[in-house]
Amino acid sequence: MNNTIEYPYVDFSLSKERFDKFTQNFNVEKKLSKQLRLVHHELFYALIRLYIKTIQEHNNTFCRCPDMRAIDGTKPPALFTNNVMLSNIMHNSEDSVYRHLLRLKSAGVISKKYHGANHNFELAINPDLIGFFDILQNAEKQSAYAPQTATCGLSQNKQETYKNIIMPVKGINYVDGTMETLTGNFIKGINYVDGTIETFFTGNTQENQENTADAQIFTEKYQKKLKESAKMLRELKASFSAWLLSLAMSVLWAGRKIHEGEGTKALQYLENNYFEHCNTYADFDRTMKEFVWRIEAAGRNIKKKNFGENWYVFPVHYFDLGNNKGFRGTKKWYLMSKENHKRKTERNKRKTDFEKLSQQIKLYLKTQDLQTFTKCENYVKDNIPHMLEQYRDSVINGGKLQYSYE
Repeated sequence: MNNTIEYPYVDFSLSKERFDKFTQNFNVEKKLSKQLRLVHHELFYALIRLYIKTIQEHNNTFCRCPDMRAIDGTKPPALFTNNVMLSNIMHNSEDSVYRHLLRLKSAGVISKKYHGANHNFELAINPDLIGFFDILQNAEKQSAYAPQTATCGLSQNKQETYKNIIMPVKGINYVDGTMETLTGNFIKGINYVDGTIETFFTGNTQENQENTADAQIFTEKYQKKLKESAKMLRELKASFSAWLLSLAMSVLWAGRKIHEGEGTKALQYLENNYFEHCNTYADFDRTMKEFVWRIEAAGRNIKKKNFGENWYVFPVHYFDLGNNKGFRGTKKWYLMSKENHKRKTERNKRKTDFEKLSQQIKLYLKTQDLQTFTKCENYVKDNIPHMLEQYRDSVINGGKLQYSYE
């Protein structure tokens, strides 16, 4: 059976569907502690998004070398990444990402190969879970996944296929839709964030192809899209402002009376001042998590002070950015909590590293031969390289550690 994929692409939705089915079958009769949970789904989706980018870079690298661009669907290229990158994507600690990767590995979803402590590890995703398809063999998706140039390693017949889906334009600033002296193409491609199809600008100039009419049409469409995006952003800000006010009402002021007209004023104030930095769903999500923590902290403080219920609520005054005794004052609580959590995480990591070092030293002291010393030293190099000097000093001092994780 020929498993060669000449022009590989990865379908995010298909990969997601395959992993969901795999998880359902895998979790049958498994203990909860051994099952693949939501966090493992999110990690797998993040890996697929990174892998989509890897395949795209592979295609671009071997754009004019079809033989080298082709891959074996049963042994696809690996993904090179690290725990730091994945923890930033997942908004989680490196230790948590490491444990989640171990779970995926034990389930047969991925395999890992290390290349030293200072290099990215090689991560191979189970090819049965990757939604590969060959763009040259899939006519329905050719228009959506067009190559960046019309002569990108394709035969003459396949070059003709792409002529109608690459639009030459001149004079468009694709940032704000205004006219400038630019020449290039707009093509459809992959959004690596969510796997959807979007239109991108390429810097490929095409001489003697000036189509001002098409450029003007695109400008009008783009300006319309910008207006629609601005409208959607305003609606999101209004929605999240209402959510924040309702959260404060339920947690802080349950049973209290609101002064007449305060609700409307508060919504307008929140919309204008609290979400102005939010331009994406990810921004709103991060802001929402912070505000939930701060509102709940303020609720605990009110409960601790045991305020009575016969007092009026002035939300505008409470949310006033100039009122340090209001919601603004909870910001320092949140920052202190984050800092404490960071210190605790770093301390736990130092403790773990210290325990690993102690274990290797004890292992060496049992035999005290060169082979064991080298074996333990290699373990320290691969897992805790920053403690290599401590390991050697401890061996010289007869196993006495001159180091503490405190």
